[in-house]
Amino acid sequence: MVQQRKQMKKSLFMKSMLIVLGSSVILTACGGSKGGSADSSGPTKIQIQTLNYATEFIDNTNVIWKEFEKRTNTKLDITWLSPSTSEEKINVMLASGDLPEVTFVETLVNPQLQKMIGQGVFWDLTPYIKDYPNLSAPTLAEMWSDSKISGKNYSIPRYYPSYGGGAFPLLRKDWMDKLGLEAPTNMDQFFDVLKAFKEKDPNGNGQADEVPYAANPDTLGFVYGVFNGVQGQWKLKDDKLVPIITEDASRDAVLWGKKHLKPDYFRKILQL
Repeated sequence: MVQQRKQMKKSLFMKSMLIVLGSSVILTACGGSKGGSADSSGPTKIQIQTLNYATEFIDNTNVIWKEFEKRTNTKLDITWLSPSTSEEKINVMLASGDLPEVTFVETLVNPQLQKMIGQGVFWDLTPYIKDYPNLSAPTLAEMWSDSKISGKNYSIPRYYPSYGGGAFPLLRKDWMDKLGLEAPTNMDQFFDVLKAFKEKDPNGNGQADEVPYAANPDTLGFVYGVFNGVQGQWKLKDDKLVPIITEDASRDAVLWGKKHLKPDYFRKILQL
């Protein structure tokens, strides 16, 4: 959502505020903000407030932060919210009217937020969605429809697919290209890619020092999802919800783990 600020009368630009649901915040910040410096060639300054699940928060000295600003020609002012206190801080922010240009909210079902929407505090983003291919993809049509308020889109929701999605592994394409590897289509091929990452020196420094995969035990739960074809602990079977842990496919997942997740091998090449 974009806040129409009266104090910007002396400026050629109107400051904007997007209320963003979930992890879409970075995408909308670089594409949707109307704020910025008067010099169109200079970096666009954007104030952002969003969730951060880390125990330590990065700042503008972080290499990824700097690279993002460089590639998007932006100057980011980010305030991180801890999930344990985010709801309280967001409510205080809404009540005070002191809003950043881009912020996270957990839900649009908030009395203060609904009141502000009715008062015309925020921009209608509906006309602009079509200008961004990643946001206007046909698969997102239902998301945009369901998140409308009085026929208008005031937020950019986080997309949760009804099938699939979730915490799946990400593989470095540059390493795969260098080693001539194809994207894996099953779990055995996935492990073969990780093994090649460790043993074939994709970073080219002459040492087997690559970390093929970094994870924790919780995120390895995706293995059950892959074998069961679902994301989560339940699946629809014969028109009934059944726990995946009792399915034969979960047995196959365990057998895959028994083969590959051996401490004397798996943990040597993976950082857990």
